[in-house]
Amino acid sequence: KDGTLRWSFDLNSEDPQNPSNMALLDGIAFVCTEDGVAWAIDLVAGLERWRKKIATHCSTDPFSITTASGVILIPCNPENGDEPDSMDGSAAICAVSEKDGSPKWTYSLSRYDSKGYNLAPSIVGDTVYFSDLAGSSYAISLEDGKELWRHPGPQDATFSTASAVVGHDGRLYNAFNVGRGANLKGTLRSLDLQYGDIVWSRSFPEGLNAAPAVGPVGPKNQTVVIVALGSNPECLPEPVIGTRKHTEVLALDAESGETLWTFTAPEYSLSCAGNTPTEICCPSMWSQPTLALDGRVYVNWSGGKLFALLDANGDGIIDANNPSEFSFYHHGKGSNSQTAMAPGLMVAAVCNQVLGYLD
Repeated sequence: KDGTLRWSFDLNSEDPQNPSNMALLDGIAFVCTEDGVAWAIDLVAGLERWRKKIATHCSTDPFSITTASGVILIPCNPENGDEPDSMDGSAAICAVSEKDGSPKWTYSLSRYDSKGYNLAPSIVGDTVYFSDLAGSSYAISLEDGKELWRHPGPQDATFSTASAVVGHDGRLYNAFNVGRGANLKGTLRSLDLQYGDIVWSRSFPEGLNAAPAVGPVGPKNQTVVIVALGSNPECLPEPVIGTRKHTEVLALDAESGETLWTFTAPEYSLSCAGNTPTEICCPSMWSQPTLALDGRVYVNWSGGKLFALLDANGDGIIDANNPSEFSFYHHGKGSNSQTAMAPGLMVAAVCNQVLGYLD
């Protein structure tokens, strides 16, 4: 309730930088560091359960570990060298045992000359779903890593810090970009989980660089998809004027892809908020949004604010002058950390601190 430190754990391997987004299961945290060492850490005592070298490297991006049925899925680089380009992004998924980190199988994206970025596998039943930098979507077996289906991305797909998520409605929502410069457009595809068929696809005039959020809202439990649009801020040592960015958050009908409401953020032309010559942070423009039970959307913006959004009157526009629809907290930093929620508590990380918001 007050952020008091309970314990700390030293990741004391050869090169323990850039730890992943952790997976939590049955009181254990699973994490992998840049040197390819995976760890299991007891969340009560803060003690090591096991460690295991599972790959040459794990990625330098904020990838996510997932676990189910005794298997831990870790985006990894099994055979890549020490060059920076080899460590940026994940060339494979390494499946290891929850019990001791021993290997089970590896699925390599090198067969398609591709890799994942901010790769975040989703597990539904006995199937693993994810996407790559080329806008392709995948389904593989949790048991043995066998490919079940792959839906290729478009030939003009370009770099994005977004990734795919699975909704409770049996759809995979894959976010990526196509084109470059003035022709850059964000794309969101809704795909059927069973066969990988495209249900609908939307193109946007701005880049799509954050994973969407999917969930039911309102008295009718309508399933919506929340997307945050806009190019990422420049990675510079201080806030300086650069390219003007137009950024938006949209709520889409998950069934049809039609827009339900829109929020337009203030135009932004600086590099990441809060950067200094001695403290440089390079996040995406938006975090992945978080959907609350009341339908409110919480999303961090690297202009230095956390937004709370709700289309209270159903007119399709978030009114920044209406406190029942819009509020914000000015933390003054960049952030691509998704907001986590618990009863009476909301937590989000920004570039140099963790913030707790009490109800």
